Amino acid sequence: MRFDASARVGMPRGYHLDRKDRSARPSVATVVTLVLAMTLGGFVTAVSGLGSAMDRHFALYATTIGGWGTGPGGETNPGPALAVVRGDHVSVDLTSEDGLDHGLFIDYNHNGLADPGIDYISPTTTSTTSFSFDPNQTGDFDYCDQLVLLNCGRWSTRDPNRAPTATIESPTTGTSWTGGVAHDIVFNVSDPDGDPVTVSLSYNYSGGQGTIAGPFLAGPNPNRYSWTPTGFHSPDTVVHLVAQDSGALSTTVDTPAFEVDSTIPTIVSTTPARGATFVDRAIGITVAWSEDMNAASGNPDSFGVRVQGGPWIPGTVAWSIGNSEMTFRPTSLLSASTTYEVVVNATARDSSDPGNAFDGPDMWTFATGAGADSNRPNFLGVSADPPQRYSDTPVNLTADVQDDVGVTGVSANITGPSFSENVTMEYLSGTRWYVSQTFVEIGTYDAVVWATDNAGNAASQPLTFDISPRGNPNIPDDQPASPDGSDRLPRWSGNRPHLLVHGHGGERDGGRIALRARVPGDGPSVSAFPAPDPGPMGDRGGHVGDHLGGPVWHDMATQARMNAPHPPKSGRRPGCGPSSSRSVSASCSWAWPISPG
Repeated sequence: MRFDASARVGMPRGYHLDRKDRSARPSVATVVTLVLAMTLGGFVTAVSGLGSAMDRHFALYATTIGGWGTGPGGETNPGPALAVVRGDHVSVDLTSEDGLDHGLFIDYNHNGLADPGIDYISPTTTSTTSFSFDPNQTGDFDYCDQLVLLNCGRWSTRDPNRAPTATIESPTTGTSWTGGVAHDIVFNVSDPDGDPVTVSLSYNYSGGQGTIAGPFLAGPNPNRYSWTPTGFHSPDTVVHLVAQDSGALSTTVDTPAFEVDSTIPTIVSTTPARGATFVDRAIGITVAWSEDMNAASGNPDSFGVRVQGGPWIPGTVAWSIGNSEMTFRPTSLLSASTTYEVVVNATARDSSDPGNAFDGPDMWTFATGAGADSNRPNFLGVSADPPQRYSDTPVNLTADVQDDVGVTGVSANITGPSFSENVTMEYLSGTRWYVSQTFVEIGTYDAVVWATDNAGNAASQPLTFDISPRGNPNIPDDQPASPDGSDRLPRWSGNRPHLLVHGHGGERDGGRIALRARVPGDGPSVSAFPAPDPGPMGDRGGHVGDHLGGPVWHDMATQARMNAPHPPKSGRRPGCGPSSSRSVSASCSWAWPISPG
């Protein structure tokens, strides 16, 4: 008879069935083949592609003399080899063909005996019985007849087939491949069951998709497949890899988006312009490209300047941040009233790998005038906005700069509580340059903004600003000092504020000093830094020590600190802020000439 769940009732007590809830088994993903083939000398089972757990059924026939068979009258010893997957639900119809009491056991401990609690032991029958179980012990064992222990066959329980694994080493984030050039896709594949793995490769981008290769058999890791991306340009190319084992289980992995650059770089503009006349003799010759370039390709072999029809002049080539502009700066001033020739040849390449070559050479001329620019750029002002700056919002650093020839670049060196970095400011309009950045560390930041003109003249302007935590009133915004001195510093009320002094070095008397009350604390400290706009602002006080209750010794080029033991004798000093009796917990700035001491 066929197996039915009710057939479990009445089974011998103590027999090990090792049954588990079928709902916990993985779903069927692959058909697992079990082939039973009988030969004259015995039974041989060919098993391939064992996959996921599934329901399996066997019909077995037993006789004392013949052994085991899969059909009536076909018993042999050894019997047919049976193979299953761990987690299979196996049902068996067992028929005794000689009327004797036959039963099956799987000899898990390899001792040739049916051991209750260790081996799987089925019910016995003199006619036909059905039973089922879930084999979960992997390995190769004998299944034998409980009546005749020497009548056996081979039983194999395998782990379910597992999908292969795959990773792609190249391309990756930041990769830029030149179109029309062969590149290696580098990848690793493996199969936990040791099965052979085939690989298929394809790609897509915002404008299309295509097949690269496959399926092909993967070799030893790392695998490499040469691909020449052709006919498209895209910054968001993605390569897809599908790895599949012999059991048809597969894994798909994708690369991060990367660039395939099939565009030839072009010259967007030049300074001085093509054919320009009366050019300043101190000027640098700048080429602006349509895209980022390979800086190594901008060497003297690819970018040069010479007197028209004459020898090449010595100089150096420098690149902008991002490598989209290169500037040739002659070693000495250009000759007056002379025509010069600029040449950029085809060795210039963009930043892709190995690089699209410039369709050169390109040549143009310009003529110098009689003068040379020696004037530095002039700062009209620098600022940090918004007025109240927090650690979770961007700060806009702006600089207004003008120059008689033209400002070519503005940058800032920013030093924070625990770092220092250089940033490039972008041109906005008119005289304004800016950069927006979030500063997460709480405290004071010092910046030096640099501006350069096309003649290489440079000027700088310092800037200091605070970053406060959200909701902290102890580090308020700087307030400008009133030029007429009518504003007043709030009264001291026992708390000693932290005072920061910005001073200008060079002059012993008359240097400009800006004081800013920041945070109440155990005692004030004084710091000296270089400050802009040297020169007196008017008689607003005397020696710094008179205002802090003690002498202050400081080096105007470096930072010096001291603790002042007492507040100012009068309780007020010229400066900004309301003339009220509140504690010195607001922030304000003021200035007067001092004797640095």
